[in-house]
Amino acid sequence: MTLNQKLFAIYNAYPRHICRGRALPAIEQALRKVGKEFPEEDPYKFLLGKVKEFAASDLGQSSMCPYCENWMAGEQWADDTKEWNYAD
Repeated sequence: MTLNQKLFAIYNAYPRHICRGRALPAIEQALRKVGKEFPEEDPYKFLLGKVKEFAASDLGQSSMCPYCENWMAGEQWADDTKEWNYAD
């Protein structure tokens, strides 16, 4: 799988598809950060897994879901996943 294919796979898994031109470079940067922070992980699989988990969360399904660019740049993939779901 090429880098471009990985970027689009992650982008397409994200719940909002807005500002693709800014999202794709942010995803690429996030892949680099994941590789540095978690050298034992495959950055693509790690980030894609986090995006899919976020997409299924309450926040990922809400109107408050951040743009992909902001989610990636803010390193929200490293957040406590409990923060993505609303408390009852």
